[in-house]
Amino acid sequence: MKQITTLFILTTVITLYASEAHAYIDPGTGALIIQALIGLIATGLVTIRLWWRKFTAFIGLGKKENTEKTETDEENHSED
Repeated sequence: MKQITTLFILTTVITLYASEAHAYIDPGTGALIIQALIGLIATGLVTIRLWWRKFTAFIGLGKKENTEKTETDEENHSED
C-alpha cells in the first residue's frame, strides 16, 4: 500500500510540474479548429430544426398538406 501511495504522489508531482513549452500552433491547426466549429454549429442547427418540426407536428401545429391539389394533379395526369 505504501508503494502505491508513493507512486501516486510521485506521479502527481511530475504531472503538476510545469515547464516552459517552446511550441506553436500552425495555421493548418487553426483552420481545422474553425472547420470543426462550423461543422458543430451546422449540425446543431439542423438537429434543432428537425426536433422543432417533430415537436410542432406532435402538437398539431405542423404544415398541413393540401390533399385537394394532389388529387387534382393525379386526375390531370391520368387523363393524358
